[in-house]
Amino acid sequence: MSVPSEADRTEMLERLTAYLDGELDAADASEVERRLSAEPTWAAELQRLQRAWDLLDRLPRAEVGANFTHTTVEMIAVEAEAELVAVQHRPARRRGLDWVLLLGGAVAAAGAGFIVIDKLRPPRDEELFRALPVLRNLDLYARTETGESAEFVKLLRDERPLSGPKKP
Repeated sequence: MSVPSEADRTEMLERLTAYLDGELDAADASEVERRLSAEPTWAAELQRLQRAWDLLDRLPRAEVGANFTHTTVEMIAVEAEAELVAVQHRPARRRGLDWVLLLGGAVAAAGAGFIVIDKLRPPRDEELFRALPVLRNLDLYARTETGESAEFVKLLRDERPLSGPKKP
């Protein structure tokens, strides 16, 4: 007879306890009965549990009074009320600390949001910086005459002021 592992023993105890309590459906009960007939460890454990159940049945039952439930619920209500009073009357210092933590959390969240948005948005000034040579001479470009426009566009194409210096 091999010694079952801790997990196997736990499963065996849970299944046997449910079997003794009548909590298993027909398929699970027949599986337990099959294991009881095939595995001596299961049969020995069932006998041990059955003896414990029998001993518990022999113990005298305690009788409780009619007001047992009432007094038990009353004790729970008194305890809950005491906890509520304790929470409501926390020291002012503790409430101040709560507000400081709340404010600090809000500031931290706002700062984190600002950093994330700053990193995710495209840089708008970069495009203006690249167009700076054109923007500096915008007045000159606006004064060109109608006949000069094609020549001017060719010159701009050759110069490429928006894309930086020409590569040789």
